[in-house]
Amino acid sequence: MKATLVTRSLLGAAAIATAALSYWVAAKRPDALAMAPVSGASTGHRPDKAAQRQEGQANPPAVPEASVGPDGAAAREGLAALRPPLSAESANDPFTVLSWLPPPPPPPPVVAPAPVPQPPPSAPALPFVYLGTLNPDAARPQVFISNGDRLLIVSPGEVVDGMYRFESIAATGALFTYLPLNQQQVMPVQGEGN
Repeated sequence: MKATLVTRSLLGAAAIATAALSYWVAAKRPDALAMAPVSGASTGHRPDKAAQRQEGQANPPAVPEASVGPDGAAAREGLAALRPPLSAESANDPFTVLSWLPPPPPPPPVVAPAPVPQPPPSAPALPFVYLGTLNPDAARPQVFISNGDRLLIVSPGEVVDGMYRFESIAATGALFTYLPLNQQQVMPVQGEGN
């Protein structure tokens, strides 16, 4: 039993020494592990030679990182310059959103639509209602019209309410002129013969 205990102790000490030595070597050369290619050795089997050739063709040799040395410091400074400056409030806020994406483009300028030209003014609808005609064949026939509750009797050439001038009457309608705009309007005539 004593020989077994001694053998196990020596094997344990050798394992501890091997682990300490490998840790010490790794601490002396930190970039050596980063440059080592990853292979199937960590999975517990040996890859065949065809797989190694394909891996060699597919993966170019590893390039050391620029994070070590003066170039790495310059790269870090360049990245820090790209980051937006932090305000005093956001420096202490753990939920501040930082993004490496470029800011969205500004919205396009709002172009005001061209003003719609106002249509030319037009005369309002005639406020009169045709009631009848006295002596339609005479040189100056008299036309009966109403404006609300008022009854008006007009002849050609007369001005009504200072806004309309009665021009003539025919079988199709009575012709009025709206004086402010000098526009003519026709009032339909509905009579016994029409």
